[in-house]
Amino acid sequence: MHGSRHSPSKNPTRRVQLDIFHKLSTEIVVSVLSFLSWKDLLSVRKVSPYLQDASKTKSLWTSLFLHESKAKFNAPCLLRLELPMSMYSSGEIERILLRWKTSRSAWRRGEVQRRNIIRRPIAHAMAHLLKGGRWLLRLLVDGSLVCHDLDHPQDEAINIAAPVFSSLALSDNTAVAVMSVQELDDSPVLAARVAVLYSVAKKHAPTWSQDMHRVDIWSLTVALDDSTQPKGNLAAKRITSFPLPSEFQIAGKRSVTLLDNEIATNFSYALAPHGPVFLTVIDWTKPDGRSTSYPRRYVAGPTAKDAGRQGILVGNSLIFTRYQDTLFLISYARSQETNALPHRDCADGKRVWQGYTGLFAGQTSAPFFCTTSTRIVIQCHREIMGVIVKRDQAEATEVVQLMSLPSRNLLDQTHLGYHHAVFFPDRMDASTVALSFCWPDEKGNAVSVPFTSQHKILARSALNQTALCREHYFRVLFDEGSGRIITLSAMKGKLVRWETSPLA
Repeated sequence: MHGSRHSPSKNPTRRVQLDIFHKLSTEIVVSVLSFLSWKDLLSVRKVSPYLQDASKTKSLWTSLFLHESKAKFNAPCLLRLELPMSMYSSGEIERILLRWKTSRSAWRRGEVQRRNIIRRPIAHAMAHLLKGGRWLLRLLVDGSLVCHDLDHPQDEAINIAAPVFSSLALSDNTAVAVMSVQELDDSPVLAARVAVLYSVAKKHAPTWSQDMHRVDIWSLTVALDDSTQPKGNLAAKRITSFPLPSEFQIAGKRSVTLLDNEIATNFSYALAPHGPVFLTVIDWTKPDGRSTSYPRRYVAGPTAKDAGRQGILVGNSLIFTRYQDTLFLISYARSQETNALPHRDCADGKRVWQGYTGLFAGQTSAPFFCTTSTRIVIQCHREIMGVIVKRDQAEATEVVQLMSLPSRNLLDQTHLGYHHAVFFPDRMDASTVALSFCWPDEKGNAVSVPFTSQHKILARSALNQTALCREHYFRVLFDEGSGRIITLSAMKGKLVRWETSPLA
């Protein structure tokens, strides 16, 4: 394929070679092409019309897509289709794969283009962009749950859950709503499970009711619509809902994670002195009815400094948490299930690993599930670090450096991906920066380049308003599979869609 650059008609030797190749059956040609990379398949198309047609065979692109989308020992599932593979043509699969490849290259060059601006009230408690970059899920401050179809940005938002909190509960700042999303990579269609926790301090809310103090578990799936082209619509169903004990208050805005049948969250126990915090695990399939007397595990309590920090479920009955420059893995495999309210010494989780970053550990990513490990990205002051929790050897967990930042990150909450992050330097004359990094068991180097868009992802003048440094006021999310970036600015009521891939 990489012979003379002359046309086959002017190169007798090459013309004879091609004639022999063209005499082979299509099945044999496709079998030979199946050993090529996606780049080589595109190059083959320049050789002859016959090979051009053969290189578009669906089985070739299906095989390449499956290889790239499956989790590996050093990479999670970042790329997926919304619907079963059989619903897509060869060209559609090729385009989705090439969109991912070109977006990764564009990210390392800082290339991004603004596509859509959606102006509407944006105030939200939390937001999550599902894989594929089409569906944006937002938990609003009043407890309602909505979803936006970013491929059709002018469509009305899909209302999943109605508001929970009254204006009175919102006005005294006692109402808290938090959300965690687990995407189900083994599902044949795009699917996710969502846990939403609602909490209102009973003694401060004259209109308090049990409906304001509960846990909802939702199932989200993409279902086929009536069109002939793969598109699908998002369908939501509440799986279960159960009350929280009135004595429990959610401790912090980022205090819940969901994994399979379990949720882990930080509760302050309102009846105890000074409201001590307990890191608690609940199997959400066990509560039944309106009773608060369901089993739960108190994994860490007020005697542990990390009890008040977000616990991230990483599988195998393990929770990852942190305190200042110290990282912990806590096992709750032998923790006792109880339906009693907590007391000071009831926590019985066991620390199985402890590590140090050497720097204050700030924000963390969601867990990334590889085939032999669970990985987490952490920003520690001016370092991006990674934690590798080995699936069958938790005590051998590693802390690795992924890249250094040129200065402090001005925003206290930004999105951390498996290979990418968005960085806001603390220098007022500096542009927003695209970060790319690799893990030690991958090939590649770290890159830090300013975004080259003619529009600012976040105008430097806006950073004079220190409130923007809070997640409620400005948020950036991105999907590593599609290269789509979303910025949400509450003060301007603006949601902006950006694309790194020219194929978007």
